[in-house]
Order: sequence, then C-alpha cells, then structure tokens
Amino acid sequence: MVASIWDGAIDPLIGAVADRTRSRFGRYRPYILFGSVPLAVSFCLLYYKPPFQGTGLVVWLLATHILLRTAYAILNIPFMSLNARMTTSSSERSTLAGFRMLFATLAGLTVAYSTQPLVARFAGTGQGFMATAAVLALLATALFPIVFAATREPPMEASDHAPARLRDYWDAVRANRAFWAVMFAVALAAICATAWSKSVLYYFKYYLADEGSSRLALSLNAASGLVIIPIWMIDRKSTRLNSSHPYRSR
Repeated sequence: MVASIWDGAIDPLIGAVADRTRSRFGRYRPYILFGSVPLAVSFCLLYYKPPFQGTGLVVWLLATHILLRTAYAILNIPFMSLNARMTTSSSERSTLAGFRMLFATLAGLTVAYSTQPLVARFAGTGQGFMATAAVLALLATALFPIVFAATREPPMEASDHAPARLRDYWDAVRANRAFWAVMFAVALAAICATAWSKSVLYYFKYYLADEGSSRLALSLNAASGLVIIPIWMIDRKSTRLNSSHPYRSR
C-alpha cells in the first residue's frame, strides 16, 4: 500500500520532469534507453530472498518495492507519452495504442504461462523467483534499445514548452470534466483488475487447493485480450471512417 501511494505521488512529478527534458534524442526517448537497466535491476531485487526476518524483511521488501515503482515510472510514463509526440493524428495514436495493448497482452500471456515452469526449473538454486525475474528482465532490457532506435520525435519548436510551475499542470486539468470522468472510469477499472489479479493466485492455492490451475486461469485471462483488442481496433477504425463520410457526418 505504501509503495502504491508513493507511485501515485511521483507519477505527476516524473511526467513534469519528462516534459521539461530537452536533448538531442528528444523529450521521452532518453528515458526509454537509459531507464531500462535500473528497471531490470530493481525488478530482480524485488524477487531476491534476503536473509532477514520480521521488521528487517518488511523494510527490505518496502525499499525494493519503492525502488521498482520509481524505476518503472521513470521509464513507463515517457514510454506511454511517446504516442502523442510521434504523431498528431488521432487515428494513428489510436492504432499505436492498440498495438501497444496487444503486445502488452502477449507479454502478460507469456509471463502467466511461463513463470511457474521457470521457477520450478530454477528451484534448485534457492532463488527460483529471482532467477525467473532475471530472465524476464534480460528479455525486456534487450527490447528497449530497439524501441529507442526505431522511434523518432519531431524537432522541438519554440512554442513547444512545458508549464513553468507544477501548479500550472493542476490549473490545466482541474476544470476539465471530461478528464476527470475518464480518470474516474480508469480508477474503477484499475480497482477491479488489481483485486482480481492479486487474489487469483491465493484463491487457487488456498481455497481451491489447486495452485497449478492458476497458471491456466491467468493465461486464459491474458489470451482474451488477443481477441478483444483487435475487435476494438477494427471497430475504432470503422467508427472513424463512418464519421468522416460527408453525408454520414451530417
């Protein structure tokens, strides 16, 4: 809970810092390149089994969790914001968002299906979860430089500047009812998704006494996105084409 509150508090700050970034690589791309290694290290540390008990164990887990949340925000917020920098076209942004969600679903399916077998394979090391985390972290770290190299941001313009004060961000959104409606819906969706994803492993292990089946449940849940997301992308494109028709738009 503390780490989640910390995450929510630093996200706007990291977004503000990224907005103010000026470099030859662009505004957001440097964070994708240089933030990948700290994220991988913090991810592995989160799954390291330390020789602590009681308070020492809680402090270690809290510290590594906060470190992971910070490293994740430093990379993920610029990554998520890159769509808006790469193109000003609403349709292209929707397509990019759809493909990002599709591949995120594939990643979730891979993790859900492979985690338990990998942990079992590395169990003899005494650090099965950390070894599994290291494998996944290495794969992710190898991909982020490709993302950096394959994307481009438009040149900075004189009018392309961030607000001078953090307060200006709040002033820009506080009266935006549409923004707060979307945020409320996103918050509800996050609550539902978190409640389900965080409890399913415990439900299968302690209530159904069938821990192995949780792998199938998580995999099927992730696989459903492979069906739903393309349908959303096709429907979004169809709606856009219909709305742009000169007669239908009237």
